Amino acid sequence: MKNISENTGLALLEKLCSIIAPTGCERNVSRFIEDLLADIGGVTLSRDSVGNLYALKKGNGKSGLRIMVSAHMDEVGFYISGIEGDGLLSFSACGGITDSVLAGKAVSIISNDGETVSGVISAKPVHLLSAKEREAYTPAQDLRIDIGASSKEDAERYVKVGSAGSFDSDFTYFGEGSMICGRAIDDRIGCAIMCDLIYEMKDCEPDFDICFAFTTREEIGFSGALHAAEYFRPDLAIVLESTAVSDLAGVPDSSKVAVAGNGPTVSFMDRGTIYRDEIFRFVLETAKKRCIMMQPKKFVSGGNDAKYIHQANGGTAALNISVPTRYLHSASCVIAKEDFRSAEKLVSALLDTDPEVLSDLITEVRK
Repeated sequence: MKNISENTGLALLEKLCSIIAPTGCERNVSRFIEDLLADIGGVTLSRDSVGNLYALKKGNGKSGLRIMVSAHMDEVGFYISGIEGDGLLSFSACGGITDSVLAGKAVSIISNDGETVSGVISAKPVHLLSAKEREAYTPAQDLRIDIGASSKEDAERYVKVGSAGSFDSDFTYFGEGSMICGRAIDDRIGCAIMCDLIYEMKDCEPDFDICFAFTTREEIGFSGALHAAEYFRPDLAIVLESTAVSDLAGVPDSSKVAVAGNGPTVSFMDRGTIYRDEIFRFVLETAKKRCIMMQPKKFVSGGNDAKYIHQANGGTAALNISVPTRYLHSASCVIAKEDFRSAEKLVSALLDTDPEVLSDLITEVRK
C-alpha cells in the first residue's frame, strides 16, 4: 500500500467520507477500497452480483473456523425525481432522513458525466414564513434542490431524473481535536476499520479464514450482507457500524444509547436482532482483559446488517460493534476520535482470539 499514513486510520476515514455513494451507488467506494487493497499480499479480492466487495484472508489451516467482518459502504442520500421548468429539482430521500435535517443544506449530486454538481436544498427565509409555518418542518416533497440552473433544459445538461446525491459537508476536527464531524461516517467508519485490519494482517497468517465483506444497500433494508453471509457461510460474523446516540442536554439517562468518548458499543439487543448472551459476555470479557474502552449499548434502538446475517444459512452467530455517533443520518455526524481507535483495537483483539476458545464459544451457541 502506497503512502501508508495517508491511507490508514483517520486519514483514510476522511477520504472514504468524501465519496458520494448513497444506496445503489456504492461502486465509487468499492473501487476506491479495491484499489487501496490491491497491493496487499495474501488477500484475495472479489465481487458478487449485488455489488459486495470481499477481501478474503486465508488461514494457516490450524482451524476450520470461518469468521466474517462486515461493514456497509452505502450512505443515506437522495435521488432526483423531477426537473421543473425553472431548473429546480424535486427529490426523494433514500434511507432514514428526517425532514428536519434537510432545508438549507448543501448537497452534491453525481452529474451526467460522472463528476459532481453542487446544490442547496431550498429553504424559505424566516422573514417569509407564516406563524404556522415556523412551527413545523417543511416536508421533503415540498422542498427543491437549487443547482443554479436557469431552466429545465439548463439543469438537464448536468443531471437527470434518477441522478443520486448526498449531503456536502467538510470533514473537520473540533473540541481541541478530540471530536470529528463529517458526512457518511455511517458506515465508512466500519469500512476504514476493516481496511486498517487488513493492512495490519498483511504479513501474518491467521489461524482461521477471515472474510472482510464491504456490503451494499444497508440503508434501505435490502441487505447485501445477507448475500455475503450466504456466500462465505461464516461460523461467526462481526458487524461494524455506527449507532445513533442521545448524550445530549435534556435527555434522561434511561434514554441514552451510549456516550460519545466512552468507547464503542456492543449490543445485547436492537430492533432487528437479539444477540446471544454467550457472545455478548465474551466481547465484554475480551475488552476487559485487553484494557480496551467499550460500553454496552443501553437502549434498544435501531438495527443493522446483523438482522439479515443471523438469519442466513439456517442461523449464523453474530455480534455488533458500533461507534457512538451524534446526529446520525444528517450532514454533520459527530464521533469521538478515541472511539474509532478503541473499536479498531476491540475487533483486532477478537480476531486474535485463540481458535479453540472461539470454537468452544460457537459450539456453546449452537447447543
